[in-house]
Amino acid sequence: MNSVENVFPIEGLALQQSDHWDIVVDLRDYSPSAYVLTYVLVVAGQGTPTSFSSVPWPSDPSKHQLLVLSTITTGIPPGNYRAQAYVTETATGYRTTLCDTILAVLPDLSLNHPLVDNRTDNEKALDNINKALLADLTSTIVEYSVGGRTFKKNRTELMRLKHVYEFEVRREKGLPMGNSIYFTF
Repeated sequence: MNSVENVFPIEGLALQQSDHWDIVVDLRDYSPSAYVLTYVLVVAGQGTPTSFSSVPWPSDPSKHQLLVLSTITTGIPPGNYRAQAYVTETATGYRTTLCDTILAVLPDLSLNHPLVDNRTDNEKALDNINKALLADLTSTIVEYSVGGRTFKKNRTELMRLKHVYEFEVRREKGLPMGNSIYFTF
């Protein structure tokens, strides 16, 4: 990625996984000799923060440079991130937040990424119910999990629930509803 001469937010900023990220920031009020600029990235809605701190830019020591090598960016999962930039005064430790934004890390297509589960919640629930029904054909009480929660149901009750989820899946996919049989002579 080419050097970026701005601090967040840069509208629609997308960083490429596995590339060197060379971010150069000119902060007139926060000289690199007295302040450290830090960027923090967190996967939107979850995750452990990843942070990168600046050093004076060798080409112009009045600017901050955050250089993140490809060996590090390869390990950053692709996705949408909440990003924050702040400066810390080296003498006192005082911190000032400069901005907060959303950015994207684009996947390196040459890497193997885990498969994405594109099933809807109803499809996942139906699959879990079907697995539970097939796993133990002798018991009247069946245990299954949906959305990280475990349930125990009577087999008959679970069969009714299966039909509810089948109906919802058919509705989501725009498939014909009901038990109508169409034929012609």
